Amino acid sequence: MTNRLPADPSRSRLEQLVGGLPRPEVQPRDGGDLAFDEPWQLRVLAIAVVLAEAGEFRWSDFQAQLIAVISEWETSPPETRGEWDYYALWTAALERLLAAKRLLSSDALEERTHEVLATPANKDHQQATRRPVAIA
Repeated sequence: MTNRLPADPSRSRLEQLVGGLPRPEVQPRDGGDLAFDEPWQLRVLAIAVVLAEAGEFRWSDFQAQLIAVISEWETSPPETRGEWDYYALWTAALERLLAAKRLLSSDALEERTHEVLATPANKDHQQATRRPVAIA
């Protein structure tokens, strides 16, 4: 993606990048703003936006992959597809695109997933706490 956005100090870099990209109509919104229920949802959005902005793939390629994943969800039997989760579908589309572009193998993704799941919650003190923290 060669589209460079002018700096706007009133908006974060992610907001500037997202503002310059076409948005699917089904994207969760709250009063016009992007809506996130969990921190990982913002992270996966940011990963997609930054990779597209860096030219790793065209945004239209990601959109096509997202449309395909949503279509598969819509046409699968209700008892097998699970509940609607926009960012889970977004993640699936991003994983497929990264695999197709050979930017991420499913083996590497599986390995990293196991590493993350094996890491104790808050290992690196990423959550705020008012209690004293002991450092090993």
